[in-house]
Amino acid sequence: MRKGATPHELPLIARLRRALPADAVLWESEDLTPYECDGLSVYRQVPLAVVLPTNEDQVASVLRLCRDARVPVIARRGHRSVRGCNSTR
Repeated sequence: MRKGATPHELPLIARLRRALPADAVLWESEDLTPYECDGLSVYRQVPLAVVLPTNEDQVASVLRLCRDARVPVIARRGHRSVRGCNSTR
């Protein structure tokens, strides 16, 4: 289990893992480190999870689950997001 996961977060992770292929949901600490910041490394925050959907249905499922859990979503593609835009601050 990811260190620091709260009881609120665990059900969402479980639902994401049911909705997507096993290798499409990253939630272990060592898998999340590359996603803690974009090109602007001043602002670092380890995400709850990273999902790697491969089709529109999977994207829709992820967005619906996160909306229902009131968890913000940050879209990112190929580690090329605009610097400083991968933050919910």
